[in-house]
Amino acid sequence: MEVKDEKARAWYEKETAEQTWSVRTLQRNIDSQYYYRLLSSQNTADVLAEMKQLTSDYQQVKQCSICSRRRQQMRLEELIKRAAQYVENLARDIKDYVHGRKYGLVYEAYFTIFPS
Repeated sequence: MEVKDEKARAWYEKETAEQTWSVRTLQRNIDSQYYYRLLSSQNTADVLAEMKQLTSDYQQVKQCSICSRRRQQMRLEELIKRAAQYVENLARDIKDYVHGRKYGLVYEAYFTIFPS
């Protein structure tokens, strides 16, 4: 995507940021000379409505992608939370074992399996 006109490039950058255009929307608007059509139009509302209608599919795909990433992030956060709980429980069990709270059961089980 190359826009040689400095004013047009600045306008596309500003609109992309403000309107959160997807890359495909930006490409379509540059290819269709959207900036120049708006400048030369008597009725900018029609040009704007046409652009929104023609790029609505691109924007919906972008929104679905954003939602998917949010769901993945939430799943990852849940997995991290579960892993942290597992590690805490494991650490507590090891501490109990080391301090002898569960040693008696282990000792009994060992001598049941391997009598002296």
